[in-house]
Amino acid sequence: VAMKIQCPHCEVVIETPLRTFGQKIRCANCQGVTLVPLLRVAPTVVIHKYVIKSKLRESPFGARFLARHLEHGYDLELTIFPDDIAKLPGFSNSFGAISKRVAALEHQNLMRSAGLGSDDEIFYCLCEHVDGENLRAHLDSCGPLAHVAAVNLCRSVAVVLQYVQEEIGECHGNVKPANIMVDTDGVAKLSGLATSIYSRRHGGDDVVGTPYYVSPETLLGQPLDLRSDIFSLGCTLYHCITGVPPYRGGSPRDVAHRRLTETPTPISELAPGVPEETLWVIERMMARSLADRYSDYRSLLADLV
Repeated sequence: VAMKIQCPHCEVVIETPLRTFGQKIRCANCQGVTLVPLLRVAPTVVIHKYVIKSKLRESPFGARFLARHLEHGYDLELTIFPDDIAKLPGFSNSFGAISKRVAALEHQNLMRSAGLGSDDEIFYCLCEHVDGENLRAHLDSCGPLAHVAAVNLCRSVAVVLQYVQEEIGECHGNVKPANIMVDTDGVAKLSGLATSIYSRRHGGDDVVGTPYYVSPETLLGQPLDLRSDIFSLGCTLYHCITGVPPYRGGSPRDVAHRRLTETPTPISELAPGVPEETLWVIERMMARSLADRYSDYRSLLADLV
C-alpha cells in the first residue's frame, strides 16, 4: 500500500510506501530530500488530483484543507470526512446524491462545490476557495458592521437562500456568520449547504446548527421550511449590527432555553441610530411564532432595504 506526496522542490508527484511515514526520502526526479508526513492527510499529500497545501480549520464534518489542482493550478478547499462519518451505512449514496444536487447550483453568493469524491477509502468534498474570511471571524476581530453594510450583506444571503429554495426546494438549516464567507471585494458567499441538508436528514435527534442562531422549531424538533432560515438570518443580522448574538448564555442548553422563553435585548439599546424600519424587519424575521414571521423571501427583500 502506498501514498502519494508532492516533492516540495520540483513538484513532481512521488509514490512512497506507507512504511515511510515520518521518514526522509529522496526524490528520483530532482534528488531533493523531503519528509514524508506522519499522517495520511497532511500538507504535500496528494488526494486524487489535488495536493494539500495547508490545514484551514476543523468542522463537525472533518478537517478542511487548502488544496491545489495538480494539473490546472487553481486553489480550492477540500473537506476530509472522518471515518465515523464516512463509514456510516449509506453515507456515500446519501451525501453523494445531496452534494450532486448542490454542485449543480451556481450563484455569485453561493460557494461553488463539487460532489462527493473518494481516493483509497478517503472520502472528501470540494468547494471553491474564497480569498477572505468568514463573517464570524470578522465580527470577532473588527466588531459590528455599519447598519447599511449589515443590511446589504444579509440581503445578499436572502437572495441566495431564495435561489436555493426555488432551484432545489431546500432550506439551508444552519445559517450563521461562520457559514457566510466575505471575499476581498466584500461579496458574501453562503457555505455549508450540502452538509447542513445531510445533517438535517440523517443526524437523528441531534440539533443541527449553532444555538445562537437556530430557530425555535429547530430546537423543538419540528419540520423546517424557509421561515427557519429567515429566523437564523435575522439573528445573524442582529449580530452584525450589535456585535453580539441575540441570545447568549453559559451553555448551549441555557442559550436554547432563552431562545424559547425570552426576548433579546432591543437593538436600539445596543446600537442607537438604526432606522425604525430596519428594527421592525429584524423583529419580524426573528418572531418566535411562525405565523408572525416572514413566509417568503419576496416580502422580506421588499422590506429589507
